[in-house]
Amino acid sequence: MTVNEAIQALTDSIALDSTNAQLYSTRAKAYFANEQVGQAMIDINRSLQLDPNNVDTYLLLADVYYALGDRDNIASTLNRAVEVNSLDARPLVKLAELNLLQQNFNLAVGYVDKALQLSSYNPKAYFVKGMCYMAAKQDTVSALKNFQLAAEQDADFYDPVEQI
Repeated sequence: MTVNEAIQALTDSIALDSTNAQLYSTRAKAYFANEQVGQAMIDINRSLQLDPNNVDTYLLLADVYYALGDRDNIASTLNRAVEVNSLDARPLVKLAELNLLQQNFNLAVGYVDKALQLSSYNPKAYFVKGMCYMAAKQDTVSALKNFQLAAEQDADFYDPVEQI
């Protein structure tokens, strides 16, 4: 099924159930994958109106803001996701990535540490922490340790292996 066919199928489903937030969120992902950012934003907003507590939709919104280069809205969206579910580590890891990009390394490591307190199984968190040690602290030993943990936790995650 092509992306356009998936969008049409979701549109048909929405016509039958216009109060299903998940359908809007799923169609927003398809629009975003198809580089139809405006349509994705419309569906994200509708999804959040119907279900303002869906962390996945906030994560998608943060990805759209990232694609648009809107860093201020990325941070506020991810902070909202943390407020919605403080036990979900994914927004914390994304906040760490954002701070890594902005070279706020200590803040990035702080977010990673919070995510790892929720679950020690988080290869992406260890990878981001390793990148922080490489970039900011020039601490190769700590960076390698974190890259190794990330690679051990997910054998298909090649970014830490490349760094090692």
